[in-house]
Amino acid sequence: MNKFLSGLCLVALLSTSSIAEEKLWTEGSDQPNARVNTDLKTLSPKAYLSVSEKVNQSVVNISTTQTVKGIQSPFGFQQNPFGGQLFGDEFLREFFGQGQPRNRKEASLGSGFVLNREGYIVTNNHVIAKADEIRVTFYDETESVAKLIGRDPKTDVALLKVDRLPAKLEPVLLGDSDAMKVGEIVIAIGNPFGLSHSVTQGIISAKERAIGMGPYDDFIQTDASINPGNSGGPLLNINGEVIGINSAMHAGGQGIGFAIPINTAKEVIRKLRQDGKVIRAQLGVQIQKLGQEHVKALKLKNNEGALVTQVMDGSPAAVGGIKPGDVIVGIDGRKIKDYHTLPMIVSNQPVGKRVKVDLIRNSTAKTVIIQLTEMKDEDVENETMSQGNQPEKDALGIVVQNLTKEIAQSIGLSVNQKGVIIAELDNDSIAASKGVRRGDVIVEVNRKNVSTVDEYTSAVKNLKKGDSVLLLIVRKQGTTFVAFEIP
Repeated sequence: MNKFLSGLCLVALLSTSSIAEEKLWTEGSDQPNARVNTDLKTLSPKAYLSVSEKVNQSVVNISTTQTVKGIQSPFGFQQNPFGGQLFGDEFLREFFGQGQPRNRKEASLGSGFVLNREGYIVTNNHVIAKADEIRVTFYDETESVAKLIGRDPKTDVALLKVDRLPAKLEPVLLGDSDAMKVGEIVIAIGNPFGLSHSVTQGIISAKERAIGMGPYDDFIQTDASINPGNSGGPLLNINGEVIGINSAMHAGGQGIGFAIPINTAKEVIRKLRQDGKVIRAQLGVQIQKLGQEHVKALKLKNNEGALVTQVMDGSPAAVGGIKPGDVIVGIDGRKIKDYHTLPMIVSNQPVGKRVKVDLIRNSTAKTVIIQLTEMKDEDVENETMSQGNQPEKDALGIVVQNLTKEIAQSIGLSVNQKGVIIAELDNDSIAASKGVRRGDVIVEVNRKNVSTVDEYTSAVKNLKKGDSVLLLIVRKQGTTFVAFEIP
């Protein structure tokens, strides 16, 4: 995973009424008599039995099939994810009379849970993505073909629907994931390795975990066993309420699983039912976490807020006057404690709404008004590298050269990009240890624009031991501030 934090395109979900929520699921707080183990003072080993008996029937096994294109050769089935001709196809046909295009059905398994008596079922997007057919098996072994209502790859949530449920099946109750604390008991139910309705128990190990899956990383970490096949199943509190959707496990460790907080999923589920997708709005900035080096270099009081590294051309943020180097500390009166909370807060705003953004610029508090617009997905290109002349390294251990249009284009940047490109870097330098790398484009040094080698040299020539340095770096994946002290 890249050392730099990828810029996050900030988004917002369209708002919906509380009436839609009431029809779609039942909150445990609205049905206190339906809870189990409500008296935690008398918690006993049978508490897990109570949850299992209450919820097990609402957990389903989800099996999918998808068509994989490829060719059949003497060396077996060769998959072609691009759907075109495979390398060696002509060779195989000429010498073996084989290698003709073939399609093969592949199956996968996952879990889900029944949301209401209308037949809505929640699971993970990755469980049903690219599926040709989705089948649901209930606790009583009855099966049904499920219809995909909608899916959201960014949060890994999907909503299905079946026409008929078993007569005695009781849908789950949804809980409040925000109210859960580290150390509380949780229970996972699912179909690991096809072993249907397996129940595991553990605790919440951590909250608000970012695991590199995208801008909405906000996972609950648990040591309740989660294995392949558990994906999409419920993570429950001791009262039998769903507080998370089991989604991922740590490939290199045991007892480390991750679940999507149900409070995050609720917003997504509403939109999937209404539109079949999640319509989001963008603020139009890339942000990163504030480290202690940034706090010192920017002369901030603390590390609360989100540091803006790039403002997209023509975006709402650009129109509203937000600039790289601004630290966003509030949205409509809600504080931004760190960069990771900003997308979540913005997600409660509808597309087109005018929001008040509180920020700090050059140690001065400012407020701007931004009108959110709908976000469009962007393409990601492959990274390339271009070299140039290599003068002597400076005090930062860096060699730069002027950024030409040809070089900018070759590394995936706009031909109008300004700055100087790092042609050489001392691997033992403090800049390298902070994630700076060859091929990065430096556009600012200590908040001063640098567009030529001369401007860069002038900006760094008087730096001395103990000075704080703040570089604004541009690379194809995004823009980021790097802060450090000269040793």
